[in-house]
Amino acid sequence: MYQVAPRIDTQNNALAERVLSHWQREFSSITVLDEPFQHFYSDCVWPADVYAAMLRLLPPHDVYKPMNIKEWVNAKGVSTRDRCFLPEILDRVDEERAGFWRPIWLAMTAESLKRLIFGRFKEDIALRLKMAPDDVENVPAFVSFSLTRDIEDYRIRPHPDGWPSVVTAQFYLPVDMSQQDLGTSFYADASTAAPVPGAIQRD
Repeated sequence: MYQVAPRIDTQNNALAERVLSHWQREFSSITVLDEPFQHFYSDCVWPADVYAAMLRLLPPHDVYKPMNIKEWVNAKGVSTRDRCFLPEILDRVDEERAGFWRPIWLAMTAESLKRLIFGRFKEDIALRLKMAPDDVENVPAFVSFSLTRDIEDYRIRPHPDGWPSVVTAQFYLPVDMSQQDLGTSFYADASTAAPVPGAIQRD
């Protein structure tokens, strides 16, 4: 039975503020691991009700664009790896989705989140940017926020993200725990890999 969800009130960006408060609590206390580089893993990135709404309000397929139709395509000629960017898609989705994803985008691009993440990874970022660790939080940063969907097998060889990327955040959005074998692996060398289902990392 189809039910219409209650309208989300974002007049004062209440949802963005609540998500940011959640991240402040979660990311401030989480353990940062130093090998093979500074990173942390969280299975509590989103408040439970926000996560449920996120799955329900994922953008429709027609707002995604193929990432590489020549490389990631199935036998029927359909792209198997697509991506869309926020906030660009907000004027192409329905009112309820736009009302939900706009504050999520606002939270993701908030200066307070950048300072929090950069502060947790300041030793590695300082090496990357050749500056004192205490100055890292003040570095200006541009945030690129996208949603990616893979509809068939996807694999990629070990690689660094490289410049100009400084921090990579990956948020996996499974509906249940049946896909724990999928995700990202961190490689310390050619023979050792540590599977990480989802992580925020310093590249």
